[in-house]
Amino acid sequence: MKNLFIFTATWLVALGLLILLNVQAPEGVFVSHLPGGRLLIWPVASVILGFVSFGLNFINDSIRFRKKSFIFIIFFNIAALFVSALILLFLIRIAATTFGFSNIEQIFSVTGETFLRVHFWSLIFYILVVQSIINFIDQMAKMIGSRILINIILGHYRQPKTEERIFMFLDLQGSTTVAERLGHEQFCKLIQDCFADLTQSALMHEVEIYQYVGDEAILTWNKAKGCKDANCLRVFYDFHDTLAKRADYYLKKYQYIPVFKAGVNMGAVAVAEVGTIKRNIAYLSDVLNTAARIESLCNEIGKPLLISEEVTLMLGVVPGYEMRFTKEIQLRGKNKLVKIYSVERAI
Repeated sequence: MKNLFIFTATWLVALGLLILLNVQAPEGVFVSHLPGGRLLIWPVASVILGFVSFGLNFINDSIRFRKKSFIFIIFFNIAALFVSALILLFLIRIAATTFGFSNIEQIFSVTGETFLRVHFWSLIFYILVVQSIINFIDQMAKMIGSRILINIILGHYRQPKTEERIFMFLDLQGSTTVAERLGHEQFCKLIQDCFADLTQSALMHEVEIYQYVGDEAILTWNKAKGCKDANCLRVFYDFHDTLAKRADYYLKKYQYIPVFKAGVNMGAVAVAEVGTIKRNIAYLSDVLNTAARIESLCNEIGKPLLISEEVTLMLGVVPGYEMRFTKEIQLRGKNKLVKIYSVERAI
């Protein structure tokens, strides 16, 4: 619903700009011959176009479109919006019967005349340009993350800042063996499918994807979002359930059902924008090193999800989950011992 609001607001601004600039609309398209006609249709058209953009965004994220090229998605959206604009025009003409058109023949007649007007095609072109910009920004946000994109645009992290953040290192179990059996290309497709299936869980639990490193994903939250409803734990098991539901697909395609392990840690990190040619937001702290070390212990301890004592104390009792102390480790170059807890769903 957040995306629906954003798309509708974008169209409100875009169409509102036309009104502010007093751009002439094709006669009847905005029922502009009526008192306040443009203001009447402005929010209605914005909501309709917002729903269309939202629907296209949903299609773009579907399994069938996941592996389509960026150019294909852009042109598909433009074509779909063009058809939607034509349908919208016809619906407006039908509604216009209320304001003086007496029969359907008149509607078709005036609609046909509208197609020949320069202003009509100018309006259609403007709508397609706006949708193309929306698609481009949306795809860029998905490629590098909406939060990173916004912060790069605003220059929020040009100077390093300190934040309290939670990190999860999510890694495929037995990846070396699987890669040898499948071969590099098939293994790459497996990882693509797995991380595509992670998407819905990530959105549901307010995850920010920091990095994909081979068969490993680094997830992060600010402290408030990570603690909320224990998102930093629930995302792991929600992802686990998604993979289980798609077990038949993975068995058929790869003769293998992927299983992931994860380590979670939290603490203060320095955040800064790095790079000139390829900019990114970097997190620098021992917090990440500790999370990676915790994740590496999953096989040794025999538990799929391990968390640090800091995370355990922060979350407290989480309904439906059991946290048990498992081990103390000493990190290289550190004197302080780190207490590790396993997390499992309660039976």
